[in-house]
Amino acid sequence: MHIIYHDEGGTHSCIIAASMHLNLLPRDQKPSKSQLLNLHNFHSLKKRQLGLILFHGKDIYDNSIYTMGRKHAPVLIANTLKSVAAML
Repeated sequence: MHIIYHDEGGTHSCIIAASMHLNLLPRDQKPSKSQLLNLHNFHSLKKRQLGLILFHGKDIYDNSIYTMGRKHAPVLIANTLKSVAAML
């Protein structure tokens, strides 16, 4: 399965969610500032990367985990992904 976490900018909430999913952050306590800042792509996505689906790793069930920054167009992105999936 492919799991895509997305948010407006692609650099905060979705990175944290993907990192928690991959057990890179603790689930039972608030992560420290240094833990967050050391996450891959945390607060570092470039504008040209918006809309790209970025791979972060595989979970314990072999699911592929991705993130994506989508700006203000969640419906547009969802529709695009559904259309692409239907073509496969």
